[in-house]
Amino acid sequence: MEMRRLLSGKVILAGILILVGQLLFFVFEQLDGQSLSERIEESRSYYRQVETLQQMTMDEVLQKGEGNSSEVYEKARYLAGFPDSIQVILDSAENTSRFSIFQNADSYSYKNIQKTAQEFSKLKGVTLSLDHDKATQHILAYPALSFFVYVFMIYVLYELLRERDNGMWTLTHATKRGRFSLALQRGIGLALLSGAFFLLLFLGNLIIASVLYGVDDFGGYIQTLGEYALFPSPMSKGVYLLVFALRSCVAVITLVLLSYCIFTVVPNRNFSVVILLGILAAEWQARERIAVFSRWNLLRYVNLMTLFDCGTFDREYKNLRIFGNAVSAPFMMQAAQILVFLLSFGLTVVVYGKSYPKEGRTFFGKALDVVYRGGQRLLCRLGIVGRELWKILAAQRGAALLILLFAGSVWITGKTVVTMPTLYQQMDQIYRQYGGERWGLFNSYLSSLERRRSELLRKATQLEQMRQNGEVGPGVVFEIGDLRNEEDVLRKMLEEFQEDQQRMQKLSRKGITIYAMSDRGYDELMGEKSKLRECVMAVLLCAAAVLWSVQAFTPERKNAMYFLLRSTSRGRGWFFRRKTGVVLGMTAAAAVVLYGAIWGYLIHRYQLIYLDAPIQSLSFFMNYKARLLLWQVLLLRFAGRLLTATAGAACALFLASSRRVRNQMYVPFLILAFALAAAAEVLLASIEVQAAVCAGMLLFFCGWHSGMPQKLVR
Repeated sequence: MEMRRLLSGKVILAGILILVGQLLFFVFEQLDGQSLSERIEESRSYYRQVETLQQMTMDEVLQKGEGNSSEVYEKARYLAGFPDSIQVILDSAENTSRFSIFQNADSYSYKNIQKTAQEFSKLKGVTLSLDHDKATQHILAYPALSFFVYVFMIYVLYELLRERDNGMWTLTHATKRGRFSLALQRGIGLALLSGAFFLLLFLGNLIIASVLYGVDDFGGYIQTLGEYALFPSPMSKGVYLLVFALRSCVAVITLVLLSYCIFTVVPNRNFSVVILLGILAAEWQARERIAVFSRWNLLRYVNLMTLFDCGTFDREYKNLRIFGNAVSAPFMMQAAQILVFLLSFGLTVVVYGKSYPKEGRTFFGKALDVVYRGGQRLLCRLGIVGRELWKILAAQRGAALLILLFAGSVWITGKTVVTMPTLYQQMDQIYRQYGGERWGLFNSYLSSLERRRSELLRKATQLEQMRQNGEVGPGVVFEIGDLRNEEDVLRKMLEEFQEDQQRMQKLSRKGITIYAMSDRGYDELMGEKSKLRECVMAVLLCAAAVLWSVQAFTPERKNAMYFLLRSTSRGRGWFFRRKTGVVLGMTAAAAVVLYGAIWGYLIHRYQLIYLDAPIQSLSFFMNYKARLLLWQVLLLRFAGRLLTATAGAACALFLASSRRVRNQMYVPFLILAFALAAAAEVLLASIEVQAAVCAGMLLFFCGWHSGMPQKLVR
């Protein structure tokens, strides 16, 4: 029965959205500014090198890679030196134990030395070889998975404890025996749901990592990863991944159960979240501020934040001092996890079983009532627009969607921005200083560059001839090299500048005047390199617009106000038009601020000063016949994204306001449909298609605004 409540329609919908969001986040983290094809090709190139070197002995690999600093040869040098590094640790422990100050068998120093030698003796004789390990490496270096599971379970706790809002709180606590039975069922249900969701996301990341980096050789030792060189157990990668997943799963379940205890003790769920965030923030600050050799050093490792990254102790060998004995940190952490898990489960059952609704109002509750009444008086003075905005943003957690929309857009923008090489920065500065529509000045500057290049080439040739004739000393070689390098830089510049001249001459014969400008920066703003960022932003905007619209009628449906407003034909039309205006206006305002901020940041970062140039000035727009300026293209694209988002909002408003549609399971399908439409508009549409989409959307809204409200109010 409790599992059925835990797996409600809203919970399943939230799980699907968080699952997709987490997988996309994992993919973007792995791309790190590259395209998907570039990342896959880079991984394939690495593995081709690995497969080639696997046919050779380690000595041959080291001989071939001498002086080569590429990743695969650095890995080979680490693997070859691993047995020696283990022997050094053992020899160091043996030599240290000979000193008189370390020979006291009862001292912690002596026990720590003996424990270290005992642990690393397991790796004596272990020989590592090159194999496929990229997928395992990136999965183990990704601690954000536990955060996504934890966020999902916080939402589940919110939904589970809605019994306090609808009066079921009193019924479920009517009998003591019933409370404990319910607490036991809920504890088991939360543990199973947390574990299943974590393993599902972990399996999804493993599949994606295998696609990006290739399937690993899971039979190889985990020590083939340099980060786990100090892990003292000879364990295969497959077994370690399984153990790591189970440990992380138990850690997340423990944190969820502890959070459930806080939710039970603190009636206000929002305050519970604030308390949890405060605890995690305090622990994070403690980890950052406590020095390595501090007496409180143990708190840097034993805390709730460590539960999100269970491999902390495995990557840096450490023994903990427990009652004067040296205890392996990984073993201690595993034992502590199991103990805290059992205590958390028991505490969850006891706290929920002992709790019951209290009669009367506390001082804190009475103070909140005063604040609530003052807030209601203030809302009465804001007008219909202010009240509707408050309902959507505050009462229905629309503000959280707004924060996620901006946070996701800022994050993907940060992942996709690039830093131009110095040569490209110099060339772009030349375009800004001499380019644009001033072709006479630009051609004059190119002539000066050509003369400078000829002079450098002549001088370098002259010095080379003098060196061969013995007229100058060998030190002139460095001067010749500098001249050759400067000449090569000018040659590369002139090649691009001359291509611009040729494109200008070709288009001028068609009656099109273009600017002398670079594609760089503009390609990041509106070209092929912008599509990943634009796609994510468009999808997030559509999803937020749909969810805002779905929640628009929820406050009135919870009370009799919904039926009162719909009691007359005029009231129904007034009610629907106000909701529509607020939701669509909020969507438009969010889109203006979002795209204005992101595009403004990119324009400032790349110093794009020629937005008034014809679109044919950019090589990727060269074949377009439309006589548009670059800022008009941006405006057209913004209109397409805005109209797609508002169309999704309009459809969601119609479905949410219909009396016949009561099940909200249409929401994920509506989000998926308009997200795909937004992605297709970004990825596939040309300027002409985008213009047609905008015109079609405008016609749709004209017809919808004139006919839909009248049909709805009947």
